[in-house]
Amino acid sequence: MQFSLAALLAFTAGSATPGQYCDAATGVCYYEAAAGNATYRVAIPDVAAAPFDILLQIVAPRSVGWAGVAWGGHMAENP
Repeated sequence: MQFSLAALLAFTAGSATPGQYCDAATGVCYYEAAAGNATYRVAIPDVAAAPFDILLQIVAPRSVGWAGVAWGGHMAENP
């Protein structure tokens, strides 16, 4: 499965530690960006037309309490 780095530029913009993580069990490679104690990983398929699925992982310790992504704007009651 191929994924597009260009589709991820907005996601990694401003991140201090962009990188790549490949899941050995699935063979899927994610682009990742660390923000504080959380790491956000996303894999976007390189497809010609919508709609398509994306893969998203948020990795954070329990002490973070809550982590999320708003694709199109602000989340209600965002801390």
